[in-house]
Amino acid sequence: MVHVCVKEGLIGSSYVCPKCGKSMELRERTEKTKKERKPLSTTYKLDASLEWQLAAELLVEWLRYVNKQNCRIWSEANPQVYVETPLHPEKLTVWCALCAGGIIGPYFFKNDEGFNVTVNGDRYRALITNFFIPELNNHDVQELWFQQDGAICHTARATIDLLKDTFGDRHISRFGPVNWPPKSCDLTPLDYFLWGYVKSLVYADKPQTLDHLEDNIRRVIADIRPQMLEKVIENWTSRLDYIRASRGSPMP
Repeated sequence: MVHVCVKEGLIGSSYVCPKCGKSMELRERTEKTKKERKPLSTTYKLDASLEWQLAAELLVEWLRYVNKQNCRIWSEANPQVYVETPLHPEKLTVWCALCAGGIIGPYFFKNDEGFNVTVNGDRYRALITNFFIPELNNHDVQELWFQQDGAICHTARATIDLLKDTFGDRHISRFGPVNWPPKSCDLTPLDYFLWGYVKSLVYADKPQTLDHLEDNIRRVIADIRPQMLEKVIENWTSRLDYIRASRGSPMP
């Protein structure tokens, strides 16, 4: 409830960002963005008997310092608080696909030398071709929908063509057969459930290396039981029902 109260208090008001000095304002979704969210819920309603693979990646940092993303200060004046952080913190990028039947992944983006790298279009297509599609051998691809968000690395023409070759018109993406609605992380279980759940556990033993952190991520994801995923998908479908009934409004 805290984030809801903060959001309600900020909507329509402005504040000055201490980084850039610009006035910032939090606004409600426009009618245009609400309208863009409705086709997704309608698509699900038409094909509720089919299986869905919901995919996303996460950038994970090896936290040896205060995570300022978890510490926000709202004030009329600059609090003059400084937090020292490394210029280039060590990090890794992990990808998963999730459905009621299980999780495909984790997949860690690495270069040919085995070093952690961020994701771009070429690396994302390599993931789809060399890892994801082979993992679908146990699924009837003709009965499978694929959903991804509108990240730039997901939406290059070559990537969309690759997904069309695999899923036909059964995929949801920006520039895809069914358009991914912007500002809709509340409709992606990996964003509103999986990544938060994973990050709440992987730092418990204070990993000292990225390899240790990677092992923790693999362990936490492997320990997720099918019953939990079934509840996650049930929650996801109820969210789609809410979006459809509320004409695209965000989750409360």
